[in-house]
Amino acid sequence: MRKFARFAAGVALVTLLVPSLALAHGGRGNGDDDDEGGDDGRGRGFLHIGGNVGWRFHRARTGTVNSVGSSSFQMTVKDGTVFTVNVPDAEIVNAFGATIQLADIQVNSRAVVKGSVEGTTIDASKVLITPPDTHPAAARGAVTAVSGNNFTIESQHHGVEYSVNVTTDSNTQFQTGGGTTTASGTIADVQVGAKVKIKGLWDEILNILRAIKVRIK
Repeated sequence: MRKFARFAAGVALVTLLVPSLALAHGGRGNGDDDDEGGDDGRGRGFLHIGGNVGWRFHRARTGTVNSVGSSSFQMTVKDGTVFTVNVPDAEIVNAFGATIQLADIQVNSRAVVKGSVEGTTIDASKVLITPPDTHPAAARGAVTAVSGNNFTIESQHHGVEYSVNVTTDSNTQFQTGGGTTTASGTIADVQVGAKVKIKGLWDEILNILRAIKVRIK
């Protein structure tokens, strides 16, 4: 009886934690290999949140964006120091390497900055931005519902089935096919029953996956 109680409690805990995996960093990269997103051994897939994205910065500074100006932004690092980051000559990208503009940076975003430092001023050469309350994520599974630009997939992790709500926009990239045979697609190619792999940003507040790239098989 005690074994059953411990088992039931464990299942309940996993069920509660699966939609909130945003703090689980798996140390995985951004490659486009077919194994991205993982697999549970039954071909059903699962949601993977976290990992190493963007560049492997050497001696970079990481902080939270406080304000954004016309040619710079300010960020606070862990020890409380506020840096002014000048970006006229910087390459600014999001978590999956897409180029963005200074105006796209939101207050409370996480910034990883590489550049020359003088006092509390950084002349940035590279900046990696992750929006507030998000983490890079990857998922795979079968589509169970489609509504406009949004869809839902069913996935599985260690025998626990759950749904992942996915949202797309005009910047989402769609690919159809597999292996070396791929073609550009659209949201119209996402049909109920299709198997998909998704890379994007997990929204911790809304518990949705904001898709950057969707591969449809």
